[in-house]
Formats: sequence, C-alpha cells, structure tokens
Amino acid sequence: MTAAFRRRGRSIWSVKVPDLATGGWEDRTTTTRDRLTAQKMQDAVEAIATLHPAPVDVIGRLVDRTLSVPAFYALYTECGGDLRAIRARLNDVDLAPLVDTFHASLRGKVADDTRDHYLHAVRTLIPEGKPFLRSALTRAAIQTWLDGLTASSPGTVRKYGVAMRRFADWLERSNVLDEDVMRRVELPPPAPPRIHFLETNEAMQLAEAQASPFRELSALLAGTSIDVSTALQLRARDVEAARKRIRAAGTKAHNRDRVVRVADWAWPYVERLLKGRLPDAKLFDTIAHRWEAGDAHRTAIEALVEKGFEVFRGYWMRDARHTWAVRAMRAGVPLEVMRKQMGHANGTLILTTYGRFAPSADEQDHWESVATAADEKRRATK
Repeated sequence: MTAAFRRRGRSIWSVKVPDLATGGWEDRTTTTRDRLTAQKMQDAVEAIATLHPAPVDVIGRLVDRTLSVPAFYALYTECGGDLRAIRARLNDVDLAPLVDTFHASLRGKVADDTRDHYLHAVRTLIPEGKPFLRSALTRAAIQTWLDGLTASSPGTVRKYGVAMRRFADWLERSNVLDEDVMRRVELPPPAPPRIHFLETNEAMQLAEAQASPFRELSALLAGTSIDVSTALQLRARDVEAARKRIRAAGTKAHNRDRVVRVADWAWPYVERLLKGRLPDAKLFDTIAHRWEAGDAHRTAIEALVEKGFEVFRGYWMRDARHTWAVRAMRAGVPLEVMRKQMGHANGTLILTTYGRFAPSADEQDHWESVATAADEKRRATK
C-alpha cells in the first residue's frame, strides 16, 4: 500500500499518482493538512489505478492536472468506488449554460413570447449560474419537478412540461442526450380551447379606450388576427392601401409570412398610422417594446371593467386573434382564407377551435342570397 507523504517543512499532504501511460509516478497535492484524509485519498487513487484493464482515462486526468485529487476523491466517495459511475460523472455535461443556447436556437421558429416562456419554464428546474449535470435530468427528476408545481394551475404545469419536452428534444438532436427523458412523464391533460372574443363594437370600444398609438394597435390586432410582435415590426411599405392589405412577416414559423386583409371597421385606424409616414418608417415607431402595449391594454381593460363593462374582464391582448376568427367564421369566410390569414399550416385547428361559430345552413343560404343580390346589382350598374 502506498502511503501519503508530506515534504519536509510543508503542512500539506501529497499522494503518489501512477502515470499508467509511461509507468512513472507523479506527486499531487491533497490540499489537506489531515494525514488520515490524505491517506484515504491515496488509497482511492490506488484502488482505481490497479483495476484491469488500466483506467488510463481516469487516472490520466490526475496526471495532466485536469482533475484534482480532492475532486477525484469526492467522486470516488459519491460513486462508491464504481469506475463506471465515476466515468459517467467525469464525462457529464453541465446543462445550465445550454439553456440559453436552446433559447437562442428558437429565434425565428416560435413567437418571442413563446420562446421566452420556454426559457423561464426550463430555468425553474435548471437555474442560471448553478451547475446542473446531464445525469441529473432523469424522468424521475422531471416528474418530481412537475408534481411540485402545486401553486400552478394544471394548464400552467402542462405548459412547463411542453417547454421541457422542447428542451429535451433539442438536447437529443444536439447529441447531448441519448434517450428521450420525457417518455412516460405524465402531464395534465390539455385544457379545452379558451376563446374570449369581442363583438366589433366592443373591439372598437377597447381601441378607443387607449391613447394613440396603442389605440391603432388594438384595432389592427383585432382587425387582422396578427400578433403584437408582428404588428410592431410593420413598416408603411408593408401596407397595400388600395386593397386594404398588409404583408405580415411570421414570427412562429417561416410559413407564417403572409398577406392579411384588414377588416373594414379597422381600416380607418390603419389610415391614421400611414398619414405622413415614409415607406420605410415603422407604423409603431414610438412603441419601443411589446410590454408597453401590454401595459396599455391592461390599463384600458381595468378602466372598462371598473365602469361596469364585464365583457372585457379577462380579455388578453392575444385574444384579439379570437375576435377576428369568430367574426370570420360567423360570416362564413372560407376555411382556406381563414387558414392563410391566421398563418396556420392547415385548417384542422381552426375547425376544432372555432367550428361551433360557423353559421347554420339557413344562415348560409341567407348570406349567399345577399351576396348574389349584391353581385347582380353591381353587374347591373356597370
């Protein structure tokens, strides 16, 4: 058995580490003044070094100083001297810095607020600046984390689980994980679609309850179905005034770049935005961040509810999308037109969410007769 040693005049103990590649020996400090602790470290080094086949990869880290003796001894103790477990820990990956990389990778692929939600959700399990090893991201750990979110609603817990699934999928695609750690993780069932919409006069009332340019923004969202992040990037050149249309860049996926038509009731608000603006000028150049729009929206909602208009209670800014969709579905707008306007890849979600607002057969017959009469009148005046 090799003994730990202390050089003459020194208080710190050292150990002998065999260089398994050359057959020589290296002296390495234990950083401890306690002889018994130092001897335990020496015994641990010897126990691993004498295994067959020789664990050059592990002992080599002590030789080349990429692993200190105290750190090695801590690993040895935690792993119960199991070489496979020690190797797994040495080859582990700190996931904490990768969360920001994951967040950045989503830019342009999902909406900014969704991207930020994913970051926030994952960070509740893997905090910034604190090591979180790959080996700790297990199904059991994830399930325990989700089950511990007792202060959150089932819908919120599910959203956190979805965020973690996206992160885990990204880790697997990046070859950081070699298994699906979310498999068999139980999430609360999805909540039924929440649809809070306003009638046209109510959407106008909400817009008028806000100061410019938030007034115009509120009308534009409800009159087109685009989201606030897209709206804030619009420039005057994106507006096709002759046809009351806007070229809207997508924020969730590349196929969401689209041309949307502005509802007739909302068009006067867009005209105000265009007045005096050069083609390259932003329509909302005085709104620095989307949170400003959110604050203005909440203030207007609170004021309207305080005045007794209960229909506005709980109406979020993103509900403007529902306002447009319900109005379109009631009017019998073709599903393909709605799909393109809203930027969906297919019409299934539209039917699932808004199908109950579709007009009845009698209503469809009525509006078709109105449209036919209007067409005949238009042709007669030509």
